[in-house]
Amino acid sequence: MTSVSLGDSAAVEVGIGIVVRAAPNSAQNRTANRAPKFEVLITRRPSKTVFAGWWEFPGGKVHEGEEVRACIRRELLEEVGIDVEVGEALGAVEHVYPHGYVRLHPMLCRLRAGSPAPQNLHVDEHLWCPVEDLGRYALPPANETIIASLRTAVARMPLP
Repeated sequence: MTSVSLGDSAAVEVGIGIVVRAAPNSAQNRTANRAPKFEVLITRRPSKTVFAGWWEFPGGKVHEGEEVRACIRRELLEEVGIDVEVGEALGAVEHVYPHGYVRLHPMLCRLRAGSPAPQNLHVDEHLWCPVEDLGRYALPPANETIIASLRTAVARMPLP
């Protein structure tokens, strides 16, 4: 984690849900003796928000007294209407933007059995992106560290 000092400014705590699933063709990959590919859910930020039009992992601000895991479950339900199980933490990331100081708490998630498919409730768009293709999308700069941690985590995931 990067240490940042901004005097009396406190970081905005943000829960980030990295929703991972096996790519639809992963069964074919296993049969061909290749490692399965995984996808993650990314969303496009709405207009009139900071980083409008950029892609991001869904999540949002942790409310006072709220645990990060509870924040992630709440935010993913509000933003894209899905119910997730929150798993492994990828390590907090601190970043200073011109508009503020954030501490991101990315955690691996998976859809709960019976969860509805993602919907565009408070996002402009969503998609399932292969992990290896994340570099093709404009994500805010603080996400570079998260993507590196995600790639490491996915590389050690068991076959679906």
